[in-house]
Amino acid sequence: MKLSTNIIIIILTVVTLIGAAVRLYKIGEIPWALNRDEASIGYTAYSLLKTGADEHGTAWPINVESFGDWKLPAYIYTVIPFVAAFGLEPWVVRLPSAISGVLLIPVSFLFVLAWKKKPSTTDLYTGLSAALFVAFSPWSLRLSRVAYEANLALLFATVGIACIVHGLNTKKRWCIPIGVFFSLLTTLTYHTYQVFMPLLLLSLVVLFRNSITSVIRTNKKVTLTSAVITTCFAFLLIIGNTASANTTKFNGLSVFSESTYHFQLFDRRMSFENPTGLPAKLYANSISMITENVFHNISAILSTDFLLINGGSHGSHDVKGIGNVALPALLLTLISLAIIIYKLYTHSASKFETTLLVWFLLSFVAPVITVEAAHSIRFSPAILIFAVLAAYGLLQVLTHLSSKKRLVFLSITLFMLFYSFFQTLGTYFVIFPQRDHQTWPWYSRQLSSDLETLKSQYVKIVMPQVDSSPYIFLLFDWQYDPQKVSEQLSFYPTDEGGFKHAKSLENISFEPIDWNAFISSSNPELVFENKNEFDKQNLQPGDYTILKKYESNNAAATFYLISN
Repeated sequence: MKLSTNIIIIILTVVTLIGAAVRLYKIGEIPWALNRDEASIGYTAYSLLKTGADEHGTAWPINVESFGDWKLPAYIYTVIPFVAAFGLEPWVVRLPSAISGVLLIPVSFLFVLAWKKKPSTTDLYTGLSAALFVAFSPWSLRLSRVAYEANLALLFATVGIACIVHGLNTKKRWCIPIGVFFSLLTTLTYHTYQVFMPLLLLSLVVLFRNSITSVIRTNKKVTLTSAVITTCFAFLLIIGNTASANTTKFNGLSVFSESTYHFQLFDRRMSFENPTGLPAKLYANSISMITENVFHNISAILSTDFLLINGGSHGSHDVKGIGNVALPALLLTLISLAIIIYKLYTHSASKFETTLLVWFLLSFVAPVITVEAAHSIRFSPAILIFAVLAAYGLLQVLTHLSSKKRLVFLSITLFMLFYSFFQTLGTYFVIFPQRDHQTWPWYSRQLSSDLETLKSQYVKIVMPQVDSSPYIFLLFDWQYDPQKVSEQLSFYPTDEGGFKHAKSLENISFEPIDWNAFISSSNPELVFENKNEFDKQNLQPGDYTILKKYESNNAAATFYLISN
């Protein structure tokens, strides 16, 4: 049955609304707490709104120092108008990511259509199918409900490439500089795209070399505008000291860094009688270790556990029981890849088909060259391409079936997709909130409220969780006056890993607890500590008073707020 354009638009609208509903429903409550990156994004946006500088005093930074992990600015700046309109709240910080996930649904439809001057009925069906796979993607759902820069970057990338391709395929050349802008904006949004996007754009230059040459010869305005935009982004990346910030960040993550495999290399060589001899060096060396890590990373990404069952294992990035790709989408993607590879072999692949394969392969680069390859965020450029490849595969299969078999195959595929989505919703909205508090700072909001009330009654408050940056939750929850931060917040020197941790905020110190000093102090002091660590101290009941217990039915850790 042939669908009219109006029916396709109606279906696309319904699918987008369903996608919006599941991405926006209780966005400030599930997940139930901000992670520290979200809190940092929110408070930095708040600080920039109020003072034009971040908590470190840097005015309108291009690279945001944060905890020393150097965040890129686009998501933070996108949050600013939302904070101005609605205030500093958890759901406000997550809203740009949620909107990005919703917009990606219709944009994926337009992305498919951009490759043809006059899209065919098959193209419309492929675009609609791509939108459906994005809307029901468990990967997109998870990313859209947390303030992930990667989700915003994916939207920018999709819009950018669609505009460039549309401008090259039609007479609407003005789309090209718009596409260049959004494509390069990804490099200021999430670090993965500083590797991914230049390689993808280079691939497009090769594929569309004749069209690009024609534009350069015949449309100087478009050429000059695109060149100016490119120069501006290059300038921003240079003056923002992005290379230095990336070096700091990359050194702790790269499989090429000696620190990544040093101890493993040492252990293997020590198994030999002469650890410094030639046989030991041939058996274990930097080249063999890097090669092993790269292949391990590839296998981790391609594992069924990562793709279908649990996603990655990185705490708040993933939810146990929710994979990244629905089973029908994965099966159709494999069919698509086989078809495209065959077409490339027979020299019959279109630019669209070639780009899909290139995009898919380039998505592997960032996670493969870093530690913890099964990382749902670093591999997130693949979200779109899994959906588009699945849609392409679905239409390829349907066109080779009889009408009766076509209906059966489509019905089975849709049933599997809808049932998989139902399972995802059940796990995310019912099971996840009752099970996984331990992967989030579930106590932070209540603790902030209690400390705000109690801090004036104590000379010193100690929080030993230095590495988890508890100060940023206090700044966020208290909506701390950014103009006072420079006076009240101090930091430790930057550590060997490049991280910068807070030392104190007003009378709150972030340091290991000296229990003897705490007990013997004549001044009223307060500490916040994990129950297990507290129990190890074997203190006498008269030495302390537990003011409050923070516990959750589904979190292993219990925390105490203790006074002397």
